[in-house]
Amino acid sequence: MHMPHRKPSPDFPLTAYPQGYFCKRILGKTHYFGARWGDPYEALKDYEFKRPYFEAGEEPQRQGTGITLEEAFDRFLAEKLRQVSSGELGKR
Repeated sequence: MHMPHRKPSPDFPLTAYPQGYFCKRILGKTHYFGARWGDPYEALKDYEFKRPYFEAGEEPQRQGTGITLEEAFDRFLAEKLRQVSSGELGKR
């Protein structure tokens, strides 16, 4: 069993949540940051990235370098439509 997290310092902006995450209440909603039982400073980095979005009432952008399934589909469809317009593929 893991020991509960504690704030690394009294001025640390996040609260240790009993389930192993760090959390912060923003605009009346509790948001969780970092990996479960992870490094508090990784949770702080996650919080600092997402905070402006939550404060604006928006969903945060993804932090990864990949693309979403929707973006992949849009690229695929655009390429197929280009092939149809150039005659490489038929509409059927």
